[in-house]
Amino acid sequence: MAAAPAAGVAQFGSFFNKPVEVLLRYRNESDDDEDEYWQYVELASAKKIRADLANIVAKATARPLADAAWAVRGGKFTFVNHGAFGCALPALLEVAEYWRRVQQEQPLLFFDRILFPFLVHSVRRLRRFLSVPAPLGDVLLFPNATYALNCVMKNIAASSTGAHLCVIFDTTYGSVKKMASAYYTDVVKVAVPMDAMRAWKGRSDVVAYLETALVAALQDHKKQYASVTLCLEAISSNTAMKWPVGPLAVALRRCLRREVPGAERVYVMVDAAHELGMTAAAPPVAEYLTAHGVDAWLTNAHKWFACPSGAGLLIFNPTTLGGVMKRPLVVSHGDAAGQSLGSMALWHGHVDYSAWLVLASAVGVWETPAARIAHAQMASLADSAEAMLRDAWGVPSAYAASLTPPLLRLVPVPARVSAFFKGNADALQNHLHHQHAIECPVKALGGALYVRTSAFVYNVLADYKRLAAAVQSVGRAKV
Repeated sequence: MAAAPAAGVAQFGSFFNKPVEVLLRYRNESDDDEDEYWQYVELASAKKIRADLANIVAKATARPLADAAWAVRGGKFTFVNHGAFGCALPALLEVAEYWRRVQQEQPLLFFDRILFPFLVHSVRRLRRFLSVPAPLGDVLLFPNATYALNCVMKNIAASSTGAHLCVIFDTTYGSVKKMASAYYTDVVKVAVPMDAMRAWKGRSDVVAYLETALVAALQDHKKQYASVTLCLEAISSNTAMKWPVGPLAVALRRCLRREVPGAERVYVMVDAAHELGMTAAAPPVAEYLTAHGVDAWLTNAHKWFACPSGAGLLIFNPTTLGGVMKRPLVVSHGDAAGQSLGSMALWHGHVDYSAWLVLASAVGVWETPAARIAHAQMASLADSAEAMLRDAWGVPSAYAASLTPPLLRLVPVPARVSAFFKGNADALQNHLHHQHAIECPVKALGGALYVRTSAFVYNVLADYKRLAAAVQSVGRAKV
């Protein structure tokens, strides 16, 4: 039976479908019953739209994902940088274009009656995929992780008067450092030198080192704070390391409560921009929220989930952040009585919502056997490419295997090449781009240069062999 609408909750704005808040909460303990949900929605065009979308997904997954018509293969560049801005699966580009056509065929029908039920459908599919039922965590859609991070930080900083402290690391993504400085009274940056990261053998080494480093960094910040926010990364973008999120969240929260006794509240936020789609299994968000005390987890869908640009999501614990997360970044029709933040955030004006609508289809793709096969092939390619590069250049691995992401690798370049470019990462990256048509990020870490390679379904080992040869040729006269 349908859940009764919450008392006093009406649809916001001038839209004509059932209230968004009611759709979000409808039988949320059984998100897998999609047919029942659509019967409740009572949208005449839903059956055809669902059939059209299912057909696109079915055709895409009936053959290996590597065989798709990837546009990135048609250019002149060797592209081993999927981890930057991704590259959308062609079938999901087709889904996005399908939604744009639906909108343009009858714009009022689309916005007034079709949009919200299908946006809620995306949320429901994500909740099920991530094993996060509605009572455990609220799911908010955003254009990307940057929007989600700003939303969390802005709400925490506005939640009460008094000083607010943010704890980050020198490995933290650059824009997150700027956000912390913009919203928080004080920012503590914990030093994590490259030599230390390369010496770690596993998660216990990481936790022990960072506890000690955090204590040292907090020596000048033992005062009264309205809140302390710890910003962790699931996979660091700059250093391509997989961090032990759960144990770190538990240990460093405990450390913060001990070292900053005046802190009224301690929040743990996980920037998981690279985590969604990094493995065939969904990220363990429910475990983060329940077993490890994480308060907010956010990610991008344009990277390893291979969605068109414009989709990210935030999941937060309503028990700890429910009274804090009060406003989306854009205030519009959804800001009304009885609406949760999830409802408020679904409408932010007349924009292209196709990237959010694609999310349900993306879940459908990545749950298939074809996707599981593709993930195994991608991880194998990443291993083979790293081994080949290290052998060609005579360099060691950057990290212990347990701290290495499946599809993202950091490989030292030969010392001779680092010296040739005087440790200037931009110079080597520009050299690869302009002289060899290779798109690969270069990082300057601890006085040495590294390449950060990605492996996705459109890549082949020959891509990395070209990279190996291009780096080896630096400074050598042509014959």
